Amino acid sequence: MTDERSEIASRDGNAIVVGMTPADCRALAEARALLENPSLAARIANLAGSPVERGFELLPDGWRRRVNEATRLALERALKLAIDSLERSPAVVRGAGQHRWAVTVSG
Repeated sequence: MTDERSEIASRDGNAIVVGMTPADCRALAEARALLENPSLAARIANLAGSPVERGFELLPDGWRRRVNEATRLALERALKLAIDSLERSPAVVRGAGQHRWAVTVSG
C-alpha cells in the first residue's frame, strides 16, 4: 500500500503542509475558500449583528453583564439539550425542526 501523504504541499507558497493526503489538502483548500469568502447568509448576519454589538457597547456595565450572562445561560441550555438529544435513539428524538430553528436564531 502506497502512502499518498505529501511531505510539502503548498498551493500558493504561503503555507507548508506536511503529512497530508491529497484529499486532506483539497478539503483544507475548500475550508479556506469558505472562510475567506463567507456565504450571503453569513454576510447578512454580520451586517445585522454589527449595530447590535454597537448597541451593547452603549449599555451600562451592569446591564451588559446581565445580557452576557443570560446569553451564556441560554447557549449552555441549548448545548445541553442538543447533547441530551444525541444520547437518545432517533425514534425518541422529536422536534428536529425546533432544534434547527433554535440553532439558527442563536447564531
